[in-house]
Amino acid sequence: MKGWIAMKKLMTALFISAALGMPFLAAAEAKGIDLVQAAHLTVEQKLEGTVHNQVVYAQNGLAIWDQIIEKESLAIHYPKIHLAGHGDEARRMNRYFRKRAKSSMKNYEKATLPDAKLTSHVNYLLSYHGDQFLSFREYGYDYFERAAHPTSWELGVTFSIETGRPVSWQEVLAAEGKKAYTLKEINRRLFASSYGKAHAFYYDFKGLTALPKNYYLDEKGTIHFVFGQYEIAPYSSGIIDLPMN
Repeated sequence: MKGWIAMKKLMTALFISAALGMPFLAAAEAKGIDLVQAAHLTVEQKLEGTVHNQVVYAQNGLAIWDQIIEKESLAIHYPKIHLAGHGDEARRMNRYFRKRAKSSMKNYEKATLPDAKLTSHVNYLLSYHGDQFLSFREYGYDYFERAAHPTSWELGVTFSIETGRPVSWQEVLAAEGKKAYTLKEINRRLFASSYGKAHAFYYDFKGLTALPKNYYLDEKGTIHFVFGQYEIAPYSSGIIDLPMN
């Protein structure tokens, strides 16, 4: 019963927000609602947003609204973050995602041509929400009309909750009191993985020559290194995801 009452309050706040043009956060706070608790009643797992400003995640002091930019054959989804007790840090994360979204839109406008229509989709997923870090996976695809196939991509970004800034995987391990992986260890894991056993890499690939930078944290906090199409393997192998557990 209490849950239903809180949900009714949430929906009332949503109605007021839409009717008066108020941001959802301001409308909810005006009604005296605990934003994250109320949103959690309607969202208990990560969802892919289909409506601009839809709540797609609300747990443990973190709420995420899906922001959408649409233009012709372009669709960009990016998160707007509210983090209880970390307002400045959340705003810093939001600036990061807004900047990336605007950059994606500019790249689309430059790349699309009258005789070569570009379809481009960008989305994201919250992959880890812990006490120290938030980690996201940004992913998407680009397809030029009449091309043989689309090109897919994935980028990870992990933020320090304390600073609101992106951190490297080495910083994540240091915060956990662990040593950084060596290049030798990462290469050993690559060739011992299902990709290595299936001979999915380029036939002349002998291993990485530099430490990877593209990574994300999964729900358990495990580091995953991500290698894009054509980076270390042919298109048919897809995006390579290497968990370091």
